[in-house]
Amino acid sequence: MALWNSLRTTLIDPLLSLRVWLLQFLGNALLLAVFAWFLHIGDGYNWQIALSAFLALAMTATLLTLHGGTMNHALDLSRARNGGEPAKLAAALLRAARHLLPLLPWILLFCFIEWKIDRLEDFQYSFPGWLRSEFPAWLRRLISEPGIDRAYMLCVSFLRWTLLPALLLPLGLLGADQGFRGMVSLRLWWRMVRNRRWWIVLLLAGLLGVYCVYALIGWTLSPEAPLNSEKVWLGFRLLVGYILAIVAWLVTCAALAESRRKADADTAGAVAETPEPAPAPAKA
Repeated sequence: MALWNSLRTTLIDPLLSLRVWLLQFLGNALLLAVFAWFLHIGDGYNWQIALSAFLALAMTATLLTLHGGTMNHALDLSRARNGGEPAKLAAALLRAARHLLPLLPWILLFCFIEWKIDRLEDFQYSFPGWLRSEFPAWLRRLISEPGIDRAYMLCVSFLRWTLLPALLLPLGLLGADQGFRGMVSLRLWWRMVRNRRWWIVLLLAGLLGVYCVYALIGWTLSPEAPLNSEKVWLGFRLLVGYILAIVAWLVTCAALAESRRKADADTAGAVAETPEPAPAPAKA
């Protein structure tokens, strides 16, 4: 029963808040629209360069406030279910907006590591074949070249969609909630990272928000289908994929908040169990 209550809190309760749904649905759609406009701005005039710089800063601040506020709201909901103050979405967003400065190096680090992982895909046609050629003959008969190619891409996907978020998202929540003080709380971060349920839910969210979305986008009609039908089907797939990505993100935020609450409880328990030293007797 305790496991079911934990899974229900992590997987179902985050999807019942209409305000959070509207915030994610409309906020991300607005960011995508502004980003599409940003890509079409030229650089032939000074005002275009200034506008591009302003939009880049505005999109970064909005992105960090939106998703940092969502993580803060999930944390406030987790605390409210355990006797804390009622969660308010506006207060969570405002807390994230006040901590934009510590969140900026965090998102830059996230993007830098993501860029490094993305470069690993450049070796998908050379490294697996070279690695298989180094195997002994009996092992090459057991492992085919397409199999080792799939294994290599699976490892890259694990680095991108599981290992990197599992290590850096807890740091992002600490920064959105506490600012610079949270970014240096390494002991609390480690307690969050080593939570097994956090890894399990993150794997499930990755399957839903990455694998299912990619499979849905690639699900095309037959070549004989009319063009209008394909357009409607494409729009439907994009809408469903967008909704699945939001569901995966909300579930991830809830799991992140639960790991933070448990880490806080473990830290408080460890402090409470530490006995105070007895006072030294006074000399006669």
